[in-house]
Amino acid sequence: MTTGPDVVVGLGAAGAGDDAVGLFVARRLAAEGFPAIETSDASLLLPLFEARRRVILVDAWLEPSRAGEVVRFERESLRAGDVFVSSHSLSVADVLALARALYGEDAVSVEIVGIAIDRTCCVPSALSARAIAGIETALEIVRGLLNERR
Repeated sequence: MTTGPDVVVGLGAAGAGDDAVGLFVARRLAAEGFPAIETSDASLLLPLFEARRRVILVDAWLEPSRAGEVVRFERESLRAGDVFVSSHSLSVADVLALARALYGEDAVSVEIVGIAIDRTCCVPSALSARAIAGIETALEIVRGLLNERR
């Protein structure tokens, strides 16, 4: 059971092209006044789960054939060792498994929003058009998740 406020965590690598989509979503939501954190390290989720906060996680999902598509993943569909994009030190699935072991099943409240990308780097400072479209769709989804509990 969560007791703290919701928080958006945008996960990604700033210098890796489209892998930064989660960071862009978090930055935009923070500018709108929503609680949002940008990070490249999935282990940052652990203290949020310990504090019993619901996390809305936004991350890139490497799937070239579906680039720009936004999908909500069920945490149960992720297995330890699974990764969206392998640039993170611990995968999201590994962190979720660790949090359940450390804090109990009820402490881990997470909504996962994945934005499919077709590349992790090329031009580090530029996002592809499909990644930008995915960011806009993800923003709508995350705003809806945040507003449903207000």
